[in-house]
Amino acid sequence: MTTSLSGGELQRVALARTLVSNPDVLLLDEPITSLDAKIKKEIRILLREIHRDGIPVIHVTHDYEEAIMLATRIAIIHNGAIIQTGTPLDIFNRPQNDFIANLAGISNFFPATLSGDEKSKLKTARANGLEIKLFCDLSDSDGYIIIPPEQIIISPRRTETSTQNNFYGKITDVYLSAYGYTVTVDIGFKLFVFITVSSFEKLELKSGMNIWVSFKAGAVRFIETDLLRN
Repeated sequence: MTTSLSGGELQRVALARTLVSNPDVLLLDEPITSLDAKIKKEIRILLREIHRDGIPVIHVTHDYEEAIMLATRIAIIHNGAIIQTGTPLDIFNRPQNDFIANLAGISNFFPATLSGDEKSKLKTARANGLEIKLFCDLSDSDGYIIIPPEQIIISPRRTETSTQNNFYGKITDVYLSAYGYTVTVDIGFKLFVFITVSSFEKLELKSGMNIWVSFKAGAVRFIETDLLRN
C-alpha cells in the first residue's frame, strides 16, 4: 500500500503515474520541499533525467539552490507579478533588486551611485555614505554593488596593504555556516564576511569586537540600474 511508502518513494510513484500518460508538459508545485536532504538529491537527479528526455518541466519552488540545479530558465514572482526572468546565471550575476539578491543567496548587495574619471577604470561607488573603490568601464550612474563575502579580509588591526577598500567596524554577529563561519560587521552598513574555522579560531573573533575589513577594488561588482531595465 502507498501508505507504507516513504516520502521519496511516494514522489517517485507520483512522477511515474504522470509520465505513463506521456504529458506534453510536467507541472510541479514544490515537489521535494518536505523531503530530507538525501532524498531531495535523488529526486533532483531524477527530474534532470526527465528533462533531458525532452519533457518540458514547469517547477515551482522557493528554494533558489533547487532552481539553480534544475532550471534552464527562471522566472521570479513577487507580490503576484513576475519581476525578473533569465537563465540561472543571469539571475545570480545581475539581480534586479535586494529581494532577488536575498533569494539568490547574495549577502552583500547595496544600492550605490557610481562616479569617477571617464578615462580611468578605477571608480568610486557611494553606498550608505561610504566610498567603495572598484574597477568599472561604466560612466556615472545609479545601480547596485556586490561584494563577495569570501573575498573580504578581516583583521583586528589595520594591515599595510595595497587593498583599496579598508573600513573600521564592529562585529554584530558570528555564526557557523557552510563556509566555516559567517561574521557580520557593521561598517556603516552590515557586511557579511566568510572565513574558515581555522582563521576564526586564530583571530578569536566575537560579537562586539572592533575589527578592520578590507577587500580589493577588483572584487567589487557594479550593476547599472539602466541595464537591469533593458
